[in-house]
Amino acid sequence: MGAVTALRYSALETDFVDEVLALAAGRHITETDTNAVLISSEVAAVNGLSVGDKIVLSSSELGEADGEYIDVWSGERKETVVTIVGIYDILEADANVTATAGRQENRIYASIDVLTQLAESEPSVYTGEVGFYVTDPKTLDEIVSKVQQIEEIDWKTHFIRTNDFQYSKISDSLTSLGDLIKILLACVSIVSAAILTLNLTLRIRGRIPEAGILLGAGIPKGEIIKQFLLEVLSVSATAFLFSYAAGFGISHNLGNHLLADFQPNFINAAALQNGMSDAVSMDSYLTLGIGKTLLIYGCQLIVVVLSVLLSSASILKLKPREILTKMS
Repeated sequence: MGAVTALRYSALETDFVDEVLALAAGRHITETDTNAVLISSEVAAVNGLSVGDKIVLSSSELGEADGEYIDVWSGERKETVVTIVGIYDILEADANVTATAGRQENRIYASIDVLTQLAESEPSVYTGEVGFYVTDPKTLDEIVSKVQQIEEIDWKTHFIRTNDFQYSKISDSLTSLGDLIKILLACVSIVSAAILTLNLTLRIRGRIPEAGILLGAGIPKGEIIKQFLLEVLSVSATAFLFSYAAGFGISHNLGNHLLADFQPNFINAAALQNGMSDAVSMDSYLTLGIGKTLLIYGCQLIVVVLSVLLSSASILKLKPREILTKMS
């Protein structure tokens, strides 16, 4: 005997998400499946079963008599033929459960229609639980609080169970890593701005003859500054493109390397079919959005413009005669 748990997506069942169970062969159940089940590798081995085989499930009820577990079903026994679409391994066994029907290896995960065929549920009535997933686990408590304020839900008969097992394992590490990255970014930005300003000052001062000739030819100072800006901005734009490509590649590999031991689960089509091991990788979680990327490049452009203006000020405040004197 074994208990049947019916669901729409077996990959999202708590034991699979928490890595108590893992898919060993085949695939997970999805909402498009009918008459589909997952069985344990122990049951498959004992009965010589494999993915694609068909088995018969029938109604039963666990009872006890004279110290023995027996089937005490007294009503009309329903039967249904199901297909094994996947086999799972038990990574963390529960040694406290001794009843045959309650043993984890005897648990069967089935598509939602199986319980209807066994007359354990009505087609138009759903009495189980519903799982919701959030994109940012830090907002979980806030979301739960807002849901509990919905008056249309009878909270005497309904309750919310949260599961942040995956996030709790990495939250402290992510927070520490985030703080470290912010400090490094601030230090790098300050040092880079200082080096950039110094470098542009030296380069523009080296162009004193050019500035003197242009001023002597009657070209306004604003036009000269505009020329300096266009030159620097053209180089900066090229550098931004290369830095974005390089940064994407580095973050992809470095993020997976640093956080390989605790990858968060992101639901996608592959994960629903093959398990959470096929979820989106950590580098997608760490990748900056287009808005933040543009903001960073915008701040860098401001630094470039200010650096050019500060570097040009020492030259352009001079008169052409003073510049020619410095040249001689």
